[in-house]
Amino acid sequence: MKWLGPFALLLAAISLIGCGDDHHLTSVSISPTAGTAISSSHGQVAFSATGTLNNGSTRALSSSDGLVWSTSDTTIATIDDSGAATCEAPGTVTITGTAPQNLHRGSSSQPVSGTATLACT
Repeated sequence: MKWLGPFALLLAAISLIGCGDDHHLTSVSISPTAGTAISSSHGQVAFSATGTLNNGSTRALSSSDGLVWSTSDTTIATIDDSGAATCEAPGTVTITGTAPQNLHRGSSSQPVSGTATLACT
C-alpha cells in the first residue's frame, strides 16, 4: 500500500502532460503554389507543405507526420516522398499534399490537404 501514493501521483502527472498535446491540423498550404519545369529528368520542382494547427501555430510537414504527396496525372508528372516533382511529359497537373488531422503516420484520422499547380513544358 505504501507504493500506491507515488503510483497515483505518477499517473496524475502523465495525464496532465498528455492534456497539453491536443493540437490538430486544420489546413495544409503547399509552396510554391504554382511551378513550371521542362519535361525531362532535369525538369524538377521542389514542393513543401506547411500545416496550420488549431492553436494558430504553423510548422513544416514531412513524411514522418504522415504527409503523402500525389499528382493528378502520373503520365505528366511524378512526385516523391520529399515533394520533388519531375515532369515526364508536357501538360499541367495538380500536386496534392495530404496529412492526417492528428499528424501521425498510419493514422485513420480525417485527412487534410493542400494543392498547387505544376506546368510541364
